[in-house]
Amino acid sequence: MATTFVVASLFVILVGGELQPHRTVVDLRRMNATFGKHTIDPYKPNITVGFLSSFKELGKLICGAISLAVDMVNADTGLLPKHNLKFIAYDSGEPNTAITIKKMTQMKEEGVVAFIGPDHSCVSEALVAAAWNMPMITYKCSDSKVSEKMIFPTFARTLPPSSKVSKSLISLLKHFTWDQLVLLVSDNPSEKQIAEALIHLAHKNDIAILETFYLPGDYLTKDNTTLKEIVMQTYKRTRVYVLIADAYSLVDFVRFMNVQGLLEGGEYVVIALEKEETYNPDKEYQFIRREFEAAWLVADPVPFRSVLLVCPGAPIHPDYSLFQDLVVNYSVSEPFNIPSHPVIKVEVPIYAGLVYDAVMIYASALTQALDDNISEHNGSAVFQYIKSRPYESILGFSVMIDDQGDAEGNYTVMALVQDDDEPPFQRMKPVARFNYQGSNGLPLLRLERPINWISGAPPRSEPQCGFTGEKCDTKPEWKMISIYIVCCVISIVAGMFIFRHYRYEQKLACLLWKVEMKDLILLRSDHGGSFQKFRNNLYVSTLF
Repeated sequence: MATTFVVASLFVILVGGELQPHRTVVDLRRMNATFGKHTIDPYKPNITVGFLSSFKELGKLICGAISLAVDMVNADTGLLPKHNLKFIAYDSGEPNTAITIKKMTQMKEEGVVAFIGPDHSCVSEALVAAAWNMPMITYKCSDSKVSEKMIFPTFARTLPPSSKVSKSLISLLKHFTWDQLVLLVSDNPSEKQIAEALIHLAHKNDIAILETFYLPGDYLTKDNTTLKEIVMQTYKRTRVYVLIADAYSLVDFVRFMNVQGLLEGGEYVVIALEKEETYNPDKEYQFIRREFEAAWLVADPVPFRSVLLVCPGAPIHPDYSLFQDLVVNYSVSEPFNIPSHPVIKVEVPIYAGLVYDAVMIYASALTQALDDNISEHNGSAVFQYIKSRPYESILGFSVMIDDQGDAEGNYTVMALVQDDDEPPFQRMKPVARFNYQGSNGLPLLRLERPINWISGAPPRSEPQCGFTGEKCDTKPEWKMISIYIVCCVISIVAGMFIFRHYRYEQKLACLLWKVEMKDLILLRSDHGGSFQKFRNNLYVSTLF
């Protein structure tokens, strides 16, 4: 296997030269006009791919994308011109079970040469595909383990791995110098993969994760007691919360923090990751109210001034709405026959676009590989035509597949800002994007509009003196105390001397009016003698 991998790499370098961007730009309007009319050329050999998805949930909404993509390839003379592309689909069942590998084995026996999918878990499946030397391009698995090409030499994906979105979160934290946080994670495989990558990157970037809490995988409103307990346990020792969970968890979390009065002063920030839903300008209360809540229940947007939401960039392809309609039309047709409501319009998730991209990338890579006499059965060699090439996604973005077969992410930071159309109204809107520097470095956060912070500035990751005052020195300064005591003693002694001197001066001033007895002259008169004689007579009369 390793020898084949190296030889194929050298062959591409020497023969193929610099690989051109994947051929994925096609005319959707033409396909709309010929919907259901395209037929397979019976004179061309068939190349079959296997589509793996969990039809219990996501598969029902996106399955039409592979039918559309296969028809697009067969209608394009520049893609596999000498072959017909076909597919077979199987339900991959629950993640991390043996069902998917059983279905893969069945597909291989039916002539499949490559796999599109599965969703959720993919490590064991990618290892099996590598053992069979068959390409596997997934559209929803974000596990970073499969990026190791020495172990998984035939694996690629159109969904950025957990390491990519985790890098975006780390970049956001570093931009605002938030170096400690509490992490809340939904107990699902994909969310836990992202959390693992985030914890690893946080350690490398000196960001402390104080504690990690896990929320129920299928979160319901009744589970908000768990959120309340987490808030009450942690709000005195953190100012930054990171939620890797669905939007309903975010709404309950922010509302409870607001009820507790924690968001009034702008001291806290909640960073949330939304993996699936993109910004929709037509939804007034997107991300701040549950979809099932009554329309008359106006959500209070003010608490969400403390929220930064990282989510996939909204599709910008001019024909994306047409693409969604085509996906629905193909889903209700053979071979899927998914029931569709005639009035209620189904919202097609972005994973449908990632499925479509995966098929187009494989067809583009295989076309060039076949031109270079590489067999469709040589998965590791075909992978060399997949990696290190850009492509135009049906979502409207230019995306690069790196050397590990991982698509670069296209994430947006949302915040509560004033609505340009209705100035008094506030809603969640894009305020920043990430520029990717390379496959190994952190992306650069680029602010596109100011963030309306409650306190006028981003919150600190902790109070200036720490949560318990440990960063402010409260120990007595004995040197200063000694100097103060000496100064006090000197002041008291000096005061005593001054007081004594003052008292002496006062006494001296009081003695200045006195006359010495020797300086007095006494005058005698008869009046004095008569008075004495009167006293003597009075005394004698009292005796008798």
